[in-house]
Amino acid sequence: MKKTIVLVILVVQFAIGGLAQHSVRWNDSLRRPAFKFQRFTDQKWDTTSLAKPGDLKWFQDARFGMFVHLGLSSLKGVELGWGRQTHKFPDIGIGTVPDSVYDNLYKDFKLENFNPSAFVKIAKDAGVKYIVIITKHHDGFHMWNTSCSDYNIIRTPFGKDYLKEFADAVHNAGLKLGFYYSQRDWYHPDYEPIDRATQKTLGTNRETDMLSVPLDQKVNVTEKEKRYIHYMYDCVTELLTQYGKVDVLWFDAAWWGGMFTEEMWDAEGLYNLARHLQPGIIINNRASIPGDFDTPEQYVGDFQNSRPWESCMTLTPPSWGWKPNQKVSSAKDCIYSLASTAGGDGNLLMNVGPRSDGSIEPEQVKVLEEIGEWLRKNGTSIYETRGGIYLPTKNLTSTYRGAKLFLHLLDIKGEKLVLQAIKSRTIIKAYFLINGDAVECKKVGDSYEFKLPKELPDQLDTVLVVEFDKILDGIKPIAPLL
Repeated sequence: MKKTIVLVILVVQFAIGGLAQHSVRWNDSLRRPAFKFQRFTDQKWDTTSLAKPGDLKWFQDARFGMFVHLGLSSLKGVELGWGRQTHKFPDIGIGTVPDSVYDNLYKDFKLENFNPSAFVKIAKDAGVKYIVIITKHHDGFHMWNTSCSDYNIIRTPFGKDYLKEFADAVHNAGLKLGFYYSQRDWYHPDYEPIDRATQKTLGTNRETDMLSVPLDQKVNVTEKEKRYIHYMYDCVTELLTQYGKVDVLWFDAAWWGGMFTEEMWDAEGLYNLARHLQPGIIINNRASIPGDFDTPEQYVGDFQNSRPWESCMTLTPPSWGWKPNQKVSSAKDCIYSLASTAGGDGNLLMNVGPRSDGSIEPEQVKVLEEIGEWLRKNGTSIYETRGGIYLPTKNLTSTYRGAKLFLHLLDIKGEKLVLQAIKSRTIIKAYFLINGDAVECKKVGDSYEFKLPKELPDQLDTVLVVEFDKILDGIKPIAPLL
């Protein structure tokens, strides 16, 4: 007896947990959880520093990038700067490594097996189109040869400019380059984004309804913080003038319900500086101004085709940095996330956390190789596509380009797939991308019925290509079922 696939009609809400940051106009419908969505007046949005629309095309075409979190924390197997005992306000919590120990880890940071060309080859073979490198995390350690602080990579036994070697390898491989720079700095003596008088008030708002935080809320920028902002400007200037073309700047101190505000960083000035130094650069939204793209964290974002977005997720959830005996996600899970982000019209920034010697664990390399092998066969369904026409579900997501629709059969077990028909379009043919085998399809009333084999040809993610008589641009996304 044949089984018909039953898909949940409700569109999947992927945004369940993890920190995120979305920028929306003030008159947009209020979304939950509210502390993840920062709203802006039309006046603010229309006057803020934004990339030109054409500057974002390569980013949306790329769909897949690699995040590289490497730093001193790898020597202790702790979670990046969070492993340092002291977290300066408004961040909370206490790390497991005393400051006196953590702040001296650089003396043992050798990176003896760091081979930037080999590292980038692994990334490129995995199918990524851009790499975002951590230059400074919250612990304040600079991974480049900076004149802004003595706390930097040159003073380690490695003794070389890690960032220059890495950036050169990325450029030589023909990939796009991004720099992560955290405005937070628990090592710098002048870092004090919130004056003592308002610390308690703001600290209670970090995970509350955004409506409880006044839209025009400001904090008093202390003289110490003004010095810190000057230092930060100098750091960003170095990063954007000494390493060739930089395509992405990734900040990491977002609004989060009032936890951080734009004046703490002179954010508009900082973004304008970056665009002056690197014309065409795109910048994320983690500085309490709209930015160029949204940044869901550790989950696949909801469908959104009105504004670019990028889900940053780890290959070793929930860890960003290297830890001993950590679990590595399967290639199937990673491809599921990649297909789901592309189907939601977003990007996936997949993180790897190298070991303290600068190398990637063999288990992680193996998964990256499997992802790359799948993309070499199915990449046309990911790269240079837009999300839709069907809204994502747990079982199925879709992308399209021109008149071709790519159906990603993520968790399909039946022998008949039924989807809502697309009005004013006629199917020419349907076939599996991996082998070209034709798939029988017929239109029954207002639905399509696809006849599937008992076993799909690709166990990781079978892509069903549906070719139509006209291009699919301009069609409003629809739920899969009637």
